[in-house]
Amino acid sequence: MDEASRQEFKIKFMVLVVLLNVVILMYALAVLLFLLLKGDMRLPVSSLLFFGAVCLSYLTWQRYHQTKKWLDQHAGQKADASQQAD
Repeated sequence: MDEASRQEFKIKFMVLVVLLNVVILMYALAVLLFLLLKGDMRLPVSSLLFFGAVCLSYLTWQRYHQTKKWLDQHAGQKADASQQAD
C-alpha cells in the first residue's frame, strides 16, 4: 500500500472509530436517561436516542463494509506488485 492509500485508510479508520463511539454513547445515554428521567419526557427522549443509535449503527455497518472492501482491493494491489517485482 502506498503512502497516499495508507493516509486514506487512516482517515477512514478514524471516522469508523468516532462513529462507533457515538453509537455506544447514544445507546448508553438512552438507557441511562430512561432510568433517571421522571415524567413525560422519559419515553420520548430515550426512544429518540435509541432510534438515532439504531440508524447510526446501520450507517456505521455500511461504512465498515465499504472500508473493508476498499482495504481488500488496496491490499491486493500490494500483493500483485510484490509478485511482479520477483
